[in-house]
Amino acid sequence: MLAEILDAADRRGETVLVTGYGQPFSAKSLTGAMAHWCKLTGLPKGLTLHGLKKPPGAHLAEAEAFTRQQPATAGG
Repeated sequence: MLAEILDAADRRGETVLVTGYGQPFSAKSLTGAMAHWCKLTGLPKGLTLHGLKKPPGAHLAEAEAFTRQQPATAGG
C-alpha cells in the first residue's frame, strides 16, 4: 500500500515531502513545518518527525522482526 502511494506521488528523486514551491525541505524547515502541522491538527507541542519512527519500530520488535529482514514478497 505505501509503495503504491509513493509511486503515485509527484516527487523529484527520493524527495516525497516538498515545500509549497516544490523544493525539498531543509531539516530546519521540515521541523518547523511539523510543528505547524501539529498545531493545525490540535496535537500537543513537542512531537517530532524523529518520534514518528519509534512506535512502528517498537511494534516490529514486538512482532520479532529483524533490522535486516527483507519484506515479504507477493505470493510467498
